[in-house]
Amino acid sequence: MLPFYLINKFLPLKRKLQSLYLHRAGQIVPHLTPFITKSDRVLDLGCGTGSIIKLIKISTHCQATLVDVQYNAMCDQYPVLIYDGQKLPFDDNVFDLVMSGGSTAFINNIPQAIKEYARVTKPWGFIGDVNFFYHTLPPKKLISDLNNMMNINIQPWDETYWLQQYQKADLEMYYHTIGKTNPASDEQVIEYCRKLIDQKDWNFEVRKVALDRLVEIMNLFNENHRYLSYGVFITRKQMVKHDTLF
Repeated sequence: MLPFYLINKFLPLKRKLQSLYLHRAGQIVPHLTPFITKSDRVLDLGCGTGSIIKLIKISTHCQATLVDVQYNAMCDQYPVLIYDGQKLPFDDNVFDLVMSGGSTAFINNIPQAIKEYARVTKPWGFIGDVNFFYHTLPPKKLISDLNNMMNINIQPWDETYWLQQYQKADLEMYYHTIGKTNPASDEQVIEYCRKLIDQKDWNFEVRKVALDRLVEIMNLFNENHRYLSYGVFITRKQMVKHDTLF
């Protein structure tokens, strides 16, 4: 996977990825904006490229704060506060909505991370967490290859896993929707990779090696999409626990 500082130099790839991220953000943002007003303070955790908060601000004109564990060269429109990925550098009860557009799965201690989300959220405020999960159990080798390539440690979590995490953090499930990812055909993957490589002034051997490697990476992601769904989980911070009647 190309480092973000190289993506930033590879302008055709950067523009293509920005377009893809904005398209994906456009599928997510309509589920979040009903919970945001102009006067709200919104925290974007693991903001990445900033695509989601960009569309949110266009729709709501809210006050936004962006944090991540490292600088992403594709997020060049807003200042980003870098933190250690564990303790959020904010007081308790600060934000009306805390959102994460897919980064929670990459945090080592997920239960603690969700508790941190809740800590900085105002009483009766909302937490919007977007996460991918597996609707069908993927092959072990696929998970291993993804983890090795991206240097991460994802597991074949299903939808129930995420619902349990929010429940353990005493968050009220307020809104929940799911969708499936759509894999491309092998021909579409190759054509996409070839168009990217064709825009570089490289000799034949370099182009061949780069194309083969890019196709290998994209095929891995595409194969993963065959098993993936995504969920938009909107939970609310309750200040009083409600006892069940039965």
